[in-house]
Amino acid sequence: MLDQLVARIPERGAALVLRGDPGIGKTALLAVASAAASSKGISVLRTAGAQTEIGLAFAGLHQLLRPVLTRLDRLPGPQRDALSAAFGAIDVPAPDPFMIALAALNLLADAAEQVPLLLVVDEAQWLDPPTAGALAFIARRVDAEPVAMLFALLDGASSVVDNAGLPELRLGGLDDEAAGDLVDASAADLTPGLRRRVLQIAAGNPLALLELPAAFRLDDARIDGHSPGTVPLTARLERMFAAQMSGLPAQTRDLLLCAAADERASAAELLAAASLLGGAEVRLDAAVPAEGAGLASITDGSIIFRHPLVRSALYQSASAGRRRQVHAALAAVLTDDPDRRLWHGAASTAEPDETIAHEVELLSVRLARRGAIGVAVAAARRAAALSADSARRCSRLLRAADLAFEAGEPDLLQRLVREAGQLNPDSEQRARLTWLRNTFADTVPGDQSQMRSLVDAAELAADAGNTDLALHLLFGAALRCWRSDLGEPARDRVAVAVERLPVPQTHPRRVVTLAMTGPVHWGPVVSERLAVIEASADELTADEAYLAGMAGRAIGDHDAAARLLDSATTKLRAQGRLGALTQVLVMRGWVAIALGRWASAEVLVAESGRLAEEIGQPWWRTGSLIASAALRGLRGETENAERLVAEAEKTAIPQGLNDLICMIAFARGVTWLGAGRPAVALEHLTRVFDQDDPAFHEAARFMSITYLADAASQSGQRHVAVPILDELETLAQRTPSPTLHAGLVYARAVLAQDDAAEWLYNAALGSDLRYHPFDHARLQLAYGAWLRRHRRVSESRRPLRAARQVFDALACVPWGERARQELRATGEQSRPRVPGARDQLTPQELQIAQMAADGLTNREIGQKLYLSHRTVGSHLYRIFPKLDITSRAQLASRLDAD
Repeated sequence: MLDQLVARIPERGAALVLRGDPGIGKTALLAVASAAASSKGISVLRTAGAQTEIGLAFAGLHQLLRPVLTRLDRLPGPQRDALSAAFGAIDVPAPDPFMIALAALNLLADAAEQVPLLLVVDEAQWLDPPTAGALAFIARRVDAEPVAMLFALLDGASSVVDNAGLPELRLGGLDDEAAGDLVDASAADLTPGLRRRVLQIAAGNPLALLELPAAFRLDDARIDGHSPGTVPLTARLERMFAAQMSGLPAQTRDLLLCAAADERASAAELLAAASLLGGAEVRLDAAVPAEGAGLASITDGSIIFRHPLVRSALYQSASAGRRRQVHAALAAVLTDDPDRRLWHGAASTAEPDETIAHEVELLSVRLARRGAIGVAVAAARRAAALSADSARRCSRLLRAADLAFEAGEPDLLQRLVREAGQLNPDSEQRARLTWLRNTFADTVPGDQSQMRSLVDAAELAADAGNTDLALHLLFGAALRCWRSDLGEPARDRVAVAVERLPVPQTHPRRVVTLAMTGPVHWGPVVSERLAVIEASADELTADEAYLAGMAGRAIGDHDAAARLLDSATTKLRAQGRLGALTQVLVMRGWVAIALGRWASAEVLVAESGRLAEEIGQPWWRTGSLIASAALRGLRGETENAERLVAEAEKTAIPQGLNDLICMIAFARGVTWLGAGRPAVALEHLTRVFDQDDPAFHEAARFMSITYLADAASQSGQRHVAVPILDELETLAQRTPSPTLHAGLVYARAVLAQDDAAEWLYNAALGSDLRYHPFDHARLQLAYGAWLRRHRRVSESRRPLRAARQVFDALACVPWGERARQELRATGEQSRPRVPGARDQLTPQELQIAQMAADGLTNREIGQKLYLSHRTVGSHLYRIFPKLDITSRAQLASRLDAD
């Protein structure tokens, strides 16, 4: 497998994880692959995780990229700055981890244009978290590059690499014959009894087969006082290595112990620390006994252990007091590396020490600024543990919890919150605790007590002068009101509380809180404030544009929502913030569906689904799945739509998320409407309007109105829809919601009695619905069918032809066929739909083609989509023959013609 992977590197990239027990041969296989690559002229870049460096942000990534950092200036400015900031070379505001990962990917892709690359990552379970995240991101995107990645991962260990979805090769032990051959080659003098015992205990593990004979020669029957089989093999090997080291000279043990506490330290640093530790100068020849025993070697100015088990055996065999002395000695000599010095200083302290606690707290801030959120959490926790009093400890635990939320670690966040809650927090800290307790609870159904606790905490925060925290708490309460029906009194309390805050009326978080608590009641106020916000849209931050767009969607102003969310998307792409971008893309996809802009919707939904799955946002992935199901259903792909909905239900229904359940009912309704089963569609769509049904949602039902009218009309059940529409007519007098008003204009025409139908159809066809192509085409289809039924055959053909044209352009096959059937009933035949150029492309290919047609370069496209420019080029290479073109210059005209 490794030979094939290496041989294919010049043509295509790949990634593979080697997984197995300690000593099973992972590192040996990495060495074999590295040698094979070097023999073929492939450059090998290496890094290895180190248990002592798990708190050093991007240490592993820096080690990997060091040979190609001379090419850093070739990266676009934002990516160059992000990677430089990650490595501590410059001080800029915190780059997003995904921007750092994209920069690393493009740096490697640039280097691979000169010579193919093999990236070798040993001991991946000990990579610092920011490095592990970046390498997982890269591994998912090397398939179009002349870059391969090999990871060695300890079996049973947890790592970000586990969640990357990479192919794995699980290594087992040697078979009996090979194990016997290895023992005979390395320990030919064993007696038959010892040979059998070695083979029995080693169970095919190569390291054990090589190391156990020496230990067994010392004791024919027992090792470490335990009978064979009662001690796990890994522990047995560690004890064996510890026993070997106990016989070494004291200075050698001190030197090795310093190396075990800092695997990246140079020999000079280790000698200085060992000298401090022992109180006498230690020279380099102190390492000679360790080399003679086969435990460690001096390579490239560093002390390298023969195997990670040697390091762990030595470190764990030392007493806790001795380990603290070692860390103190290392802290004293690492004067040129403040981060490592601080970590060792913190590890050397058993008692509270406010001076060190303050320094480690500042380190946490620096780490977060560099984009190393996971390591910043560890630093904040260590600072809390070293705090001299409970107030400071509580504050630092809350800081760690804030960072855990940002890092997406709910279990750790809840543990930190529990710890902080036991430290007698003050009123503002209690408010922060409430916020943090509920941050990850927004994926479960809200209840009255949750909502009340958030509002109570917001009032505490406001009284303490922390309006920003109060706004966040009330926004969290509003989310619960949106996702679960908590009743009007609960919604009113949130709205009243946010309106009391001393913040501008047009603050986007204040506006969206109102929109989600009362999309109808507060609709006029939100609409008015959104108009003011939009007037200065260019000055909005990405987050402000996102919140304002969310507010627009909540009240049914999808045009405003589209403009604001597009602004947020552009800014988030530039900042490399994939987490927020994913959420915006899901929301923007639903807005595109509501507006009938299906090509955009396909692209948005596909990208958001990929990103949500990659970065672990299950609620948003579910929203994307439902949107994809709705698109499939509208296009007549009933089976695919049902499969996607069934998957989405696994998240939405058990958690009682009304907004998602509502959209599931919507997706099923439009699917069965497209399939020509209007009565079934009506059953699903009426759920959205039934206040006693879990699918009811005050605002989300607005985009269902036109489909409800179609289902009722086509199934001959006008009486089902009329009472619903009467209720909505009353609501329309209280809110300017464009979606609600447009839906009612549509429904009035489709459900009208014959004496009023023509006037209502003409009014609807001349309304703003003409800017929503799918709704307008369905209206033309309904009008044409009405004219035909009233024997106005020649008049009916014009709207039916127009409807057919739009349906064909949207690749909406069942609706196009319906228009053809109506035309046939008038005596006019239609040619079958000819698939357009866009139909040949996947959503991602269409997105890339559109960007290229707009004049963006491959590098610019890659920056927006978090791909390397070579991957973009590979996509275009496949796109050209699908579109029957030969050059980039033909893209725009080909897509426009479609």
